[in-house]
Amino acid sequence: MPLNNLQILHIYKYSKPKGQESPLQQFIKKVKPISLSTCMRHVYIFSADQLNDKDETLQNLTSQMNNPPPHQCKIAHDYLTGQQAYSFLLFWIVGGLNNKAPFNDQRILGDIRKEFHRIEHGASPRNATTWSYNKYFINSLRADTKHLLHWVSQLDNEMEFSIKSTTVREACDNCSWARDEGFLTFTSVFDYGAFCSKENTITALYKKLDILSDKCIKEEEKGYVKHGEIGFIFSQTRLHLQKKLEDITVLRAKLDDMQSKSKENEATQMVNI
Repeated sequence: MPLNNLQILHIYKYSKPKGQESPLQQFIKKVKPISLSTCMRHVYIFSADQLNDKDETLQNLTSQMNNPPPHQCKIAHDYLTGQQAYSFLLFWIVGGLNNKAPFNDQRILGDIRKEFHRIEHGASPRNATTWSYNKYFINSLRADTKHLLHWVSQLDNEMEFSIKSTTVREACDNCSWARDEGFLTFTSVFDYGAFCSKENTITALYKKLDILSDKCIKEEEKGYVKHGEIGFIFSQTRLHLQKKLEDITVLRAKLDDMQSKSKENEATQMVNI
């Protein structure tokens, strides 16, 4: 499942308009997003299907934040979708937005895991609805943040903050791309440290696909020996392995495209220099 349905609304220091019904509460009531928060930061996760015909509710909220009543400041917020939204969530959960303890905030992941568990196993109809729309995003975040946080914790503590922040941001972007394109669903074991650059991401994914391809071919050879040529041709095992090899071909083509675009960008940058 791609990430194009993923939507998030990130709000910082929200203030309810005095004497008015809160547009934020109306948004939460109608859309039923996953609500996550830390101190002054609020993040709402929802799918495009949840928003559906409720666009006006979101527009009212963002309009109020952009055009607050007199004597009130604008409320900082971001409305993000797809890979950009997923990358933001990864960066936030691994501590990238924590000014006091950057990349050293295990509490965020712990609190978010508790909230995800509450929604998944909650008995209320609201929880069931929210879970049905967002379970793919939640389960993906559970896996990716766990591995990314482990990698971030291994980074050199002496690394300059700006360099570390840029490196982790790129890792989150590359991880989001890999998740969206299906690589991380197809490959269960992966070194998330490879996401630190596009070049490393491409190289590591090519290597992983080569390993998986070789494994499928060897399993096919064993199947022919075990079942005989005719028996194996009509077996479910063969169909499963053929489907895997076809998926590998599709994913390899995506890597070829990404590598080609990366080289074009490098060439353009060299010309501009």
